[in-house]
Amino acid sequence: MVARLGSVSAQFHRPRVNPRCVVCNYLGLVSVPLHHNSTVSRLAPIFAETTPRVLAVSAAYLDLAMESALGSPSVRRVTVFDYDPDVDAQREALKQARGRLGTGGR
Repeated sequence: MVARLGSVSAQFHRPRVNPRCVVCNYLGLVSVPLHHNSTVSRLAPIFAETTPRVLAVSAAYLDLAMESALGSPSVRRVTVFDYDPDVDAQREALKQARGRLGTGGR
């Protein structure tokens, strides 16, 4: 299982191929879309039921992803997409997320 946390923008409503979905299909993985406006408490039961091994997250929602990942024993990998190292806020959020994963024993 791969949980995907990010916004559902207009680009996903157009008839075009989403590369993340293609990769999941190619690898035989089930993708669980999660909405970025959810809270950790709302996501926790979804994580418990689906037991995703991977959490793919947009860089904009890294804080929510980290809270969810650290609360879910099934998550083994967090993959960040839409990351731009030239954006200070994203670079800092990624640095903090790596630190949290280290202190969380993962």
